[in-house]
Amino acid sequence: MLPAESSNIAQLIDTQRIADLPLNGRQAQSLLFLAPGTINTTLYYCGSACQGGVYPNAQWGNISGGGPGNINYQLDGVDHNDN
Repeated sequence: MLPAESSNIAQLIDTQRIADLPLNGRQAQSLLFLAPGTINTTLYYCGSACQGGVYPNAQWGNISGGGPGNINYQLDGVDHNDN
């Protein structure tokens, strides 16, 4: 059931839960992908440059449908962006 009071999507992960996680390669940015609405797009956007190349260990992600470096505002579940 969706909360009717707010359309916000948020998640809080406390310090102890973070410390207990077995992070792959100790990459703290991997925590992003635990939140709902996030997708790991590292291979799509960064490709081989992230695999020990130009930006080793970099990770790219989409949050709620936005592209890398973008923000996707939604109003009543629909994209609401000025392009």
